[in-house]
Amino acid sequence: MSKVMPETEQVNPNNTHSTIIQGTVITGDLSSSANLRFDGEIKGTISCSAKVVIGKTAVIHGAIECNVADIYGLIEGNVTADELSLKSSAILKGDILTKQLAIEPGCKFSGNCNMRCDEPA
Repeated sequence: MSKVMPETEQVNPNNTHSTIIQGTVITGDLSSSANLRFDGEIKGTISCSAKVVIGKTAVIHGAIECNVADIYGLIEGNVTADELSLKSSAILKGDILTKQLAIEPGCKFSGNCNMRCDEPA
């Protein structure tokens, strides 16, 4: 007998996401078209056409390219995102290229920041 889920609990196929849990180590590049939460370790580039959340336990040795990024963990590499939020626990050793930037007190950032603008000069 199958159970029918109430409409409020049904999975929306347009709101999918992937999760890489703590303890996972990836050597190589990671690409996703869905939202991504990353709590593991990677030595490579993360490319995502959606939102990326880098959790407190995450260690990234490489670049991140995405639309939106919330960073709580450690990144040693450049970040390119339309919207970037560095949370208080974030450590970023690399350059930033973004349109919108939010940095919480306590965040550690060492690098250059370029706020790009789509308007012609």
